[in-house]
Order: sequence, then structure tokens, then C-alpha cells
Amino acid sequence: MTVDATQLLLAAGVYPATHPQTAVAHHGKIAFVDKEIAPLVRGLWRAGISTAWSCQGGSRGKTLAVDNLAYLAFTQPADRHRFAMRLPTRLRPGWQWETDHEVRGGYDVVRFPAADLPWLAVQFT
Repeated sequence: MTVDATQLLLAAGVYPATHPQTAVAHHGKIAFVDKEIAPLVRGLWRAGISTAWSCQGGSRGKTLAVDNLAYLAFTQPADRHRFAMRLPTRLRPGWQWETDHEVRGGYDVVRFPAADLPWLAVQFT
């Protein structure tokens, strides 16, 4: 019997990347993240804001459908709060806040248009 490498990864809870990846390191922590969201993740970590996972979005065109949006997942509500406090009060259309920390595995998620990634990275540099 042969086992596919993808099956092994999925069984271990590791999911194959759908976008090109790059390494982001900070204080001994390293993660492979989508290339387009890497500058934002790096800036968040430098600002003391922890992330659980992320996606650069935009894999299915430029619509505001949920599966096209970029997203960040925060492990603690305090990290999501610190992220939100650095943003202006009015955001472009398409931003979706999911505060499900106790409901869905302990993560708070924010989804936003992938076109906002460069602007967001600047907010955390």
C-alpha cells in the first residue's frame, strides 16, 4: 500500500498551500505564509500581534466573495483588538469581522479585500 504525501499532511492537520509561500521569522518563530501577505504578517509580529494563520486571498478573481478575500486569524481576542486599533474607523467595503473565539476552535478572523494588503502592510511598518 502506498500513501500519498498529501494524505499524510492532511492527516497531520497540515494543509497544502494554494499560493506561493515564503518564510517569515521573528524572535525564533518561523512560518511559511502566502507571499503576498508576508509583509503584513512580519509587521504584525514585530508589533507584538500574534497570528494563527493567514491567506492572501484573491484566488478566484476580484470579487468580494468570502473565498476571494484575504484573511488573518488571531489566537487571542487581544491580538485582534490591537490589530483593529491601528486601523482607521472607516474601511473600504468588503471587510468582515468574525469574532468566534469560543465557538470555532479559538480563533478570531478578519477577512478583507486582497487589494488592501499593501496598504495594511504599511500600517504595521
